[in-house]
Amino acid sequence: MYILGILLIIVGYNCHINVHIDDSKGSFNITINSRLWLRSSYTRLYTSNQWFSTQDDSLLLIDKHSNEGNDSILGKWNETCLIYQFYFNDTSVNISGSIRQWESIPAITFHFQSATTIDLNNDRLLDMDRVRSVFPSFYTEKFDKNDHRGYLTFGGIVHLQ
Repeated sequence: MYILGILLIIVGYNCHINVHIDDSKGSFNITINSRLWLRSSYTRLYTSNQWFSTQDDSLLLIDKHSNEGNDSILGKWNETCLIYQFYFNDTSVNISGSIRQWESIPAITFHFQSATTIDLNNDRLLDMDRVRSVFPSFYTEKFDKNDHRGYLTFGGIVHLQ
């Protein structure tokens, strides 16, 4: 099983984070204090020397479900798991992207995983500036002239201010 985790930390003490998911495509919006901050872009996976993407429907959203749990350090969480499907070597493969919200801290974590081992060795080598999977991805856009949101990324961690 391969897992990629990305932590989204929201700067601020008193913020209410919501994740709104479009059931038809699996796209999602993140709002903070009822204000839209991030709109998701496409989910992609590179294997067998080709990209599979929700943009061209070669990576399809086939299911969605919710989970709850408890972490011994960070406490209670709830998550929405998006199940995607693609065909690899004439075999149907499912991967999942999860969006986890934490109760004790204003943070969201993202997890991208496969239940089966997927050989991502391709004929074309990808260097550290190229990726093999894209989840989550976001549009960074200015909504109006008074939009002064800021983003900083470092080592897979996104800080919003």
